[in-house]
Amino acid sequence: MKIDIFSHIVTPKYGNTLRKREKSGTLLSKLSVHFDNEALNNIDVRLRVLDRYPGVMQVLTVTVAPLETLVSPSDAIELSRIANDEMAELVLKYPDKFAAAVACLPLNDIDAAVKEAERAIVQLNFAGVQIFTNINEKPLDDLEFKPLYELMARHDLPLWIHPWEMRCRLIIL
Repeated sequence: MKIDIFSHIVTPKYGNTLRKREKSGTLLSKLSVHFDNEALNNIDVRLRVLDRYPGVMQVLTVTVAPLETLVSPSDAIELSRIANDEMAELVLKYPDKFAAAVACLPLNDIDAAVKEAERAIVQLNFAGVQIFTNINEKPLDDLEFKPLYELMARHDLPLWIHPWEMRCRLIIL
């Protein structure tokens, strides 16, 4: 058996809601590849591809850009719940294809992110959480994120760290 532990997906309700809620001027319009790629957003296509590779399973992770760069904190909370619920349904429905899922979090509201991580782990049986290499241009070791790291340590579960380019600023002294 082989397990792809970083298999991106755009679940239907999540993708549709994200398109409606995105802040103007975000990167979403430039990321149409995620919405146009049927293997990412069409479960029937994904299952047909997986059927060609017996013994291969996936751990589902949400794709696109970090929610905190695309939508308001309240929308990020709603969208992360939608994505996590949809991924949990897929894992339950197709246990021979999907080994687990990894939580999508609203990291522009750390308290809500911790609550959603706890819900995803305890109620949805998720295998960890996904964060990006910077969170709203803050480094991963910013003390703001300590409650999330403490939660993950208590559950002894990993953080999937997805690369994300931080905008550079030139400071002239």
